[in-house]
Amino acid sequence: GTTIGLDQTTGMAKIDCGGTAFSNKNIALASAYSGSKNHKLFVRNPGTSTTNYITVVIASGHSVIGRLYGGEFLLIPWSGDEDIDVSTSATNMSVEYMIISEA
Repeated sequence: GTTIGLDQTTGMAKIDCGGTAFSNKNIALASAYSGSKNHKLFVRNPGTSTTNYITVVIASGHSVIGRLYGGEFLLIPWSGDEDIDVSTSATNMSVEYMIISEA
């Protein structure tokens, strides 16, 4: 993969779960992106907890990509072929995310 052609961004988005933890909240909808293009997915847990985490999953097969504890982030290549969801382990958490893509 390369960074050539990365000329679009969703901008940084933030989801606050408030008093209810959420499960399988979609942050990257594959149908909005071409699988033949170059995309990157950024997800961050802006919290400070060392016990509460965000789980990032490939939605179709519920395959876990990883857990992000307070202050952690991921930046991965994303094919745009599968939806990406996040879940929070507790209430009053936030998730920040952004997609950088090729038009």
